[in-house]
Amino acid sequence: MMVLLAGCSSAPSKYEAVAKIAFYNSSVNLKFEAGFVRAERFLVEVFGTLNVAEMRVLGGVNEEALTDKVKNQILRRLITETSAAVVENKRQVEIRFLHSDPVFAAQIANKIASVYLSVKENQAYLAQRATAPEAPVK
Repeated sequence: MMVLLAGCSSAPSKYEAVAKIAFYNSSVNLKFEAGFVRAERFLVEVFGTLNVAEMRVLGGVNEEALTDKVKNQILRRLITETSAAVVENKRQVEIRFLHSDPVFAAQIANKIASVYLSVKENQAYLAQRATAPEAPVK
């Protein structure tokens, strides 16, 4: 016999890790930069830096071959779980990443920030490294 509890969900909890990027120049368009982080073209570049273990965790696959179809699903998940927003009253953009593993969420948020900084060389710096969140958001 199966019993379902009202209000319970079988979906795993998600943790949101946050890294912050700060900009040297006060005239930087922060909304543009937040949009840049969320852009598929940029996240494809981030995807290219993932190692096989990271791809497997992100995609939720263990022994499954990393075919082009599976890699595309993993890329879609990277795009879906990444967000960015302007930090009010600061020259900063928050990079957020959601995952069921809080340590992995922080790892990927930091990787996104690192790739961003390599693309935007000498324009920004890491203001806050992501750490594993203690409580889930979903």
